Amino acid sequence: MDTFIKAGITSGSAFEIGPGPGYVGHEWLTQTKGTNLTGCEISKAMIDVAKKNAAHYNLSDRVHYVEGSGLHMPFADSSFDAVFSNGSLHEWEDPAQV
Repeated sequence: MDTFIKAGITSGSAFEIGPGPGYVGHEWLTQTKGTNLTGCEISKAMIDVAKKNAAHYNLSDRVHYVEGSGLHMPFADSSFDAVFSNGSLHEWEDPAQV
């Protein structure tokens, strides 16, 4: 997450591919102001965990999760100011296409 901050992802609306339990995105949100995050996760069970963790961080109003895969993201191009992912690339069906 420090890498995202150092790369300049410090404002706006971010999209996280494969957030799992959400910790990286939640940490990013706690270190930025006026930001929001949308996470696209293939596992409904992980979305439930991420939502629970967002509530624990008091971030439920700044984060939203959708079920989907990196290959079939339910958003138009240019919907977000930044995109990041951490630790899920090995799970992607076709990383080059994602």
